[in-house]
Amino acid sequence: MKNIILQHWTGTLGELELASKENIKKYAKQCDADYQLVQGDQFRSGLTAPCQKLIMLDKRFDSYDTVLMVDLDMFVTKNVAENVFTIPGIGLNSHTQKELFQTILKNKRLKNLVNSKGPFWGGAFWKLTLPQRKLLRSFIVDQELKIFSKYYTDEGIMHRLASQAKFEQHDIPEEWCWGNCFPGYEQAKMIHIRHKFKFEGPKVPKLEVFQQLQKEGIFE
Repeated sequence: MKNIILQHWTGTLGELELASKENIKKYAKQCDADYQLVQGDQFRSGLTAPCQKLIMLDKRFDSYDTVLMVDLDMFVTKNVAENVFTIPGIGLNSHTQKELFQTILKNKRLKNLVNSKGPFWGGAFWKLTLPQRKLLRSFIVDQELKIFSKYYTDEGIMHRLASQAKFEQHDIPEEWCWGNCFPGYEQAKMIHIRHKFKFEGPKVPKLEVFQQLQKEGIFE
């Protein structure tokens, strides 16, 4: 099996992004997988930066059995022995994603593009096999991409494609994409750095959150 972990970024990488890149690159090697940071508008020009993560569906990665795309504010925690490619599921659909999906369903501009019975996953973690990627890209319509680029971006696009492909709601365990602002992050396998230390707390720079978790010994 040949696998790869991808990350995407538009613009200059800051300290947090560089730290995430090194963390995920090291973990990819642990999983005997390749790693690549994709930069700029390589999926479709004119779309917002989050939408560019759909580059993971591109034919250039067809030599890989499974492609995992994770955000550049994701970090594998210390002493994780499991190989993420052996973990079942496509993405995360926790309480936060469920609430967002209900908001999307109420958006009148998207009424013909969303399906209340279709799957929905957060955009920080997507893991797709080659047959899944081929099927998803067969449903890409550029005009629809432009609409989602304005509303709910990458997550909306993935929902649209997965709904048309008749994918089931196949979720990863939450420990593989745990927001640091929620209790229990100490047991997480992979943490998604948010702008808050606590869900109800004030916003702070993500780098400060990451550095605090480092001090707590969450990361190496």
